Amino acid sequence: FLQESAGLLARLNTELNDARKALRFLTEQAFAFSEDELRLVGETWSWPHKIKPKVEECAKRLKAERNRAEDNLTMRRDKFVDELNEYVKQAQAFSQLGNIAHVAENCLSLATLTATIKEAKEQAEAMVTEEALLGFPQSQFLQLEEVPKIMEPYVTLWTTAQEFQKSSYNWLNGSMLEIDPEVVEAETK
Repeated sequence: FLQESAGLLARLNTELNDARKALRFLTEQAFAFSEDELRLVGETWSWPHKIKPKVEECAKRLKAERNRAEDNLTMRRDKFVDELNEYVKQAQAFSQLGNIAHVAENCLSLATLTATIKEAKEQAEAMVTEEALLGFPQSQFLQLEEVPKIMEPYVTLWTTAQEFQKSSYNWLNGSMLEIDPEVVEAETK
């Protein structure tokens, strides 16, 4: 709107100049104007001078707001990248886990990190949309693809270990006739 208003103001000034010429012609021809007509003409001529500072003020405010939005986005993006790098470190830390006694805790940690990455993907999509609106180059958050790849073998390992813990007692001490080999095979894959 502000870009269009500059052109609109230029057209109004052109039209007012034309009106001034017509008014000058009428006054030279001794045309009599009433006091109300003269006041209306004066208000009309002063209108562009009153509106121009308002348009300039709006343009300054808009620029300041855009700068604030850009700074805010840059700050949030930098913080988000730091969070993503922390998620990569958390995923890499699963390689150090090996105590079978902590199976449930490890599975919970993996599930929590998986959910966190899912939320981070949604945040990334919103951030990329905001970047596009502001005309920024769109960020590539590669960590969002890296973390699931790092976690994949550990998710398989710890969920298999958890399933084994849940079912091993029945497998080892239960009746062999109650064990369905196809179910056991599916659970251990």
